[in-house]
Amino acid sequence: VIDGVRHLSILNYLRKMSNKSYFIFLDLAESLLYENIKNRDKLDVDQIQKLLKHNVESEIDKLKNYADLIVTERLNDENIDEIINKIRFKIL
Repeated sequence: VIDGVRHLSILNYLRKMSNKSYFIFLDLAESLLYENIKNRDKLDVDQIQKLLKHNVESEIDKLKNYADLIVTERLNDENIDEIINKIRFKIL
């Protein structure tokens, strides 16, 4: 499991390293994204906005086009099981 892929070149490299890769793109509503960052990093809204405008984040929207699965909701036991089954189907 590799978390935090933010560049297409890195995704392509990882896919070359393993033909059993599975790329999940988390496309959360802005409110959930802010809430997650705030809880994880203890940042305020201005800090989060600055963080999301950083150059490191510039390719994230492009990565969505290369995802094997796009998750648009908060993860829970039910949808995690669904994701695990999709991954098993592809890589086994």
